[in-house]
Amino acid sequence: TQRIEIDLMVRLSIVDNLANNLGSQYKNVFYEYVFAMDSAEKAEADKQISELNLWNEILAHLKGIAIVDPACGSGAFLVGMLLVLDDLIERAETVVCNTQVSGKPQSSYQRRKQIICNSLFGVDVMQWAVEIAELRLWLQLVIETDIPLAELRNKPLLPKLTFKIRRGDSLVQPVPSIYEVVRNLSFRFSQSFIVKRNQLEKEKTKFFNNETTIDMVGHLETAEINLYRQGFDEIAKEFKERIFIKNKSANESMLNALGETEHTLSAEKRKQIQAEIVKDEKSLLEYNKHRDYVFQHKGFFTWDKDFSEVFQKGKDGFDIVIGNPPYVRQEKIADPLALEAVQNAEEKKAYKQILANEVYVKFPDYFANTKIPGRSDLYIYFYYIGLSLMNPNGSFCYITSNSWLDVGYGAGLQEFLLKCCNIKYIIDNQVKRSFSASVNTIIVLLSSPKINLKENTWGERVARFVNFTLPYEEIISAVIFSELDETVSRKTTEEYKVVVMHHRELMSSGIGLSTIDNEDDDTDFDEPERKYVGDKWGGKFLRAPDIYWKIIEHRGNWLSPLKNNAEVKYGLKTGANKFFYLNERDIKQWGVEKEYLKRVIFSFKELSRIKDDCSRVNNYIFFCHKDKPILRGTNALEYIKWGESQGFDERRTCAIRNPWYSIGSTKIGAPLVFTSKVGERFFVLENSSGIFEDKKLYGIRPSGSIEDLNVVLNSTIFRLFFEVPSRQLTGAQTLSDIDVCVIENALILHPQYVNEKMRVAYRSMAERAICNRIDDELKMEDRIILDNEIIKVLGLAESD
Repeated sequence: TQRIEIDLMVRLSIVDNLANNLGSQYKNVFYEYVFAMDSAEKAEADKQISELNLWNEILAHLKGIAIVDPACGSGAFLVGMLLVLDDLIERAETVVCNTQVSGKPQSSYQRRKQIICNSLFGVDVMQWAVEIAELRLWLQLVIETDIPLAELRNKPLLPKLTFKIRRGDSLVQPVPSIYEVVRNLSFRFSQSFIVKRNQLEKEKTKFFNNETTIDMVGHLETAEINLYRQGFDEIAKEFKERIFIKNKSANESMLNALGETEHTLSAEKRKQIQAEIVKDEKSLLEYNKHRDYVFQHKGFFTWDKDFSEVFQKGKDGFDIVIGNPPYVRQEKIADPLALEAVQNAEEKKAYKQILANEVYVKFPDYFANTKIPGRSDLYIYFYYIGLSLMNPNGSFCYITSNSWLDVGYGAGLQEFLLKCCNIKYIIDNQVKRSFSASVNTIIVLLSSPKINLKENTWGERVARFVNFTLPYEEIISAVIFSELDETVSRKTTEEYKVVVMHHRELMSSGIGLSTIDNEDDDTDFDEPERKYVGDKWGGKFLRAPDIYWKIIEHRGNWLSPLKNNAEVKYGLKTGANKFFYLNERDIKQWGVEKEYLKRVIFSFKELSRIKDDCSRVNNYIFFCHKDKPILRGTNALEYIKWGESQGFDERRTCAIRNPWYSIGSTKIGAPLVFTSKVGERFFVLENSSGIFEDKKLYGIRPSGSIEDLNVVLNSTIFRLFFEVPSRQLTGAQTLSDIDVCVIENALILHPQYVNEKMRVAYRSMAERAICNRIDDELKMEDRIILDNEIIKVLGLAESD
């Protein structure tokens, strides 16, 4: 990650965390303090803090702050955080010492050493990365600081970072967190446990500072394991006591008036308690198993064992989670601790399930009725796990691929963030890529998650989408971010474009038609349902041009979603394309009768105009609803028998049909047809021939006039409104990849505003070939007339 992005993220997260813990009313002052670069800016910012009497609180918080990079690599974010904290603490110490006569500020060496000891934590799966991260932190001590002579003479110069940067899999824990268990049980550890935990923290600090005379690594690792095992012992003991008390309660009895023994609880209540006992006994077995695992294995990593000082009562997690987690496509995700062995598909699948289960354990209430999409990139899991590591006032700042803003698997993360977090910033830069032209990244600033909030709580939270129009080095400024914080609506300046949205607005715009889709021709499909399917946050809120928002904001009442004017559906989904689709050769081979064949459009490459006669379409679908006895003696029946010999009838989608080879009762294709991928050439087909459309196309069935709706759909403004939220693909040519929910929700000029001049222009367009190049198409006289007429109806200026 480039240093400028790291510096921006570090400063943003520190400002956010100071505001979270010391008061949001001081946030502008914190911006001035943290973003001050030169001596004049620092003097002015420090003067404001003195006037507010905040130095003691700031210094105490910064000296105790806990920061982690869960995929630290070579330690770039840890070094970046060290440099900024060093400056902030030095300024705070200088003022406090001068005003309170409480000693003198630490040397730069002592201060940085203390920051590394108290505040910086990292994890990486690669041992070489851990060692480089340690080296980079050491270099910041020995090269960039003035080392006191006494330090050189009396003891080793370099601290020991063994327990600060750990090797391990950040995402997968072999045993559950004892601190999470305790929170869920409303249970407290014994005084013995607390004493040992505090002693362990002190011994780690001594080890870090080279204040021990023997090699303490083995001793400290054993102490970590023993403490963890004691934690599970105490949890198991708690369950034993619960079981004993519940058994006693369920079996208590008394003598009634006749001298007979009877239970004090009703049969229903005793049954309920017995069910609780069974559940507790199962938990007891689990925690005994965890204790045995801890006893038998010493080299494993878990967050609260290896960083117990951060998860103790009072801290309850990290103040800041920051980093650039790895981007790994779902098909390449594998166990990183087993890289020496080649992992097959089943092993990869099993590891991905473990990843998902880790997230479900962290947020059990939220994921009780939802799952993480199997296509998710690895960095998606880092979002969830990173969020789970924070304390309630924590700050989360990642730089990741922007794909989750627009692709299907990002919908789950979007919904989680909307309901459980505050999406404070999603930041893009349109003039500078962080890594390369092929990797589009965004910076995200989030709050700690809070589960089970009501919509009237999370719905009013504000999300800010910012696209900078200058390089990051030119916008790292307190003024810029204070201004952004105060922005309450869409705004464009020389430095940025910002769109401000409430969480409830984002949730509402992401509700759509959910259906399982796959490029595999033979995939089965479930029935669609209405739910949160995601929205195109990147396209709409970061990349959309100003004219897009101008039309919505000024003439929004003249627009309505396409789904309000028509039904939009996927084309034919057979469940067995190899059987149902036939070309001319297949038809000749089997001699299937013409009455059982219907033509089907596979691609718009077969078409050239809006009112195409489809004469170039030579693909057919097997279309038969008759029972086999009626088909006796036909070639169609022979073809069906062949299909059964190949097992097509046993596929789930086919098996639930009656008969299995009947794909529905629809007689003709949709009157309007749209393609799911659009290049430079674009049009919506007026399907007067009634030819069926393939699943890669969308059928549009208007609720009103077919022609008037298609007038609107073939305008350039409609292209703007579906292309902005679409995913952009780059290959031999630039394509927009358009989901069905994008088309459903794309805004259109309401067909009631279509006039005769628009219709005449449309009829001219419909009879000619649509140009292959968009520049050529936009110069066509009939299109100019249509577009200009719509511009006039919307009340826009000619310049628009």
